[in-house]
Amino acid sequence: MYDINKLLGGMVGQKPGLVSSNTNVVEIPPAKISQHRLRQQCADGDRVQVLPWPGKPFSPLALIIPSPLRVLLISENPNERRACRKVFRQCRDFTVELVEAIDDEAGLSLVDKENFDCILLDHCPSDIDCIEFDGRLRNMDGRLLPVLNLVAPSQAKQWLVRIDPNTQDYLLKDDEGYYLEWLPVAIQRLLACHRLTHEKRQMETMCRTLEEHIPAIVYIASIPSGHQLLYVSRQLERLGYSCDSWLSDPGLRFRCIFEEDRPKVEQLFERSCARGEPFRCEYRMQGRNGKLHWFYDEAIVVKGRDDKPMFFHGVMQDITETKAMENELMEHRYFLERRIHAFTEQLEKRILILESCNKALCNRLERELIKTKELRQMVAEQKAALRDIGETSSGDLNHCS
Repeated sequence: MYDINKLLGGMVGQKPGLVSSNTNVVEIPPAKISQHRLRQQCADGDRVQVLPWPGKPFSPLALIIPSPLRVLLISENPNERRACRKVFRQCRDFTVELVEAIDDEAGLSLVDKENFDCILLDHCPSDIDCIEFDGRLRNMDGRLLPVLNLVAPSQAKQWLVRIDPNTQDYLLKDDEGYYLEWLPVAIQRLLACHRLTHEKRQMETMCRTLEEHIPAIVYIASIPSGHQLLYVSRQLERLGYSCDSWLSDPGLRFRCIFEEDRPKVEQLFERSCARGEPFRCEYRMQGRNGKLHWFYDEAIVVKGRDDKPMFFHGVMQDITETKAMENELMEHRYFLERRIHAFTEQLEKRILILESCNKALCNRLERELIKTKELRQMVAEQKAALRDIGETSSGDLNHCS
């Protein structure tokens, strides 16, 4: 094994309280081992952490290191604890508040009482199983504290299959003790991965909550066929079908479409898959109970960074009520149009009658006017005749006299 006494400059046996920043210790030599050699330190199939060398800056994207960073060190080896304490004291990137525990039980007790940002776990064959430790840690802390395991090369293979990659990571020990230089970098990487995992879970929860609370059915279909569904939201259960039935049977989705609408939908969907165009269509779908539902299906092709199609992302909106309202409006419109047409016909007939009566009255008035004119002319002629008779009679009387 590695000689920790040599690394600490002969300080083995001293009490932890006597170790200070002013103590004359031997500096840990810089890492001279290559990354290729590092990969050969484990058997075939083992995972090795390939981290940036300590001399290079490490700045994870959007990572915020708490100040101070509270680290719980669980190790029964006092030399190991002293070496880690020395490394964190010399760390310039961030401030570390190190709390030590000699075994797992003591460490779990501290986790139950205090708050920590991460755990540094030095495992020995006598320790409890990591799965048991992780399970008890989950029950105590709801935040799922990230755990960095310090593992000997001989134990790396079994640790690879036992740790949880979402909350745990491991760092291989070496005989020269170079791994101690990597502790700050490994912790930064562990916190960065833990934060990204936490944010990913938050986004997944937000998306799942959003999809489960909207009335539409959200689905993801593979490309190029588009028939194989990769995901479908739980709103599908309103039709009486389970999500697993649609996911396991690629053709069930199109078989549920009404027979009269199925050829049109398949043709449009295949054309969208072939051309990478958006898919938009209205069709009827039959529920498990036989009831017909109207859907407006709209899907787009999601492309990756290389501009290659990845999958179809679609939304099926139930427009049954809208279609019912449209049918009702069409019925009302048809009824109104018929009423208007009948009323128009009646008006046209009345107009024809009125025009006929008006024409008859006009003809009658015209005839009356002609008769009146003739009567007036006859009266005038009679008046003239009487006037002539009167003048003749008066002339004769004058001659006789």
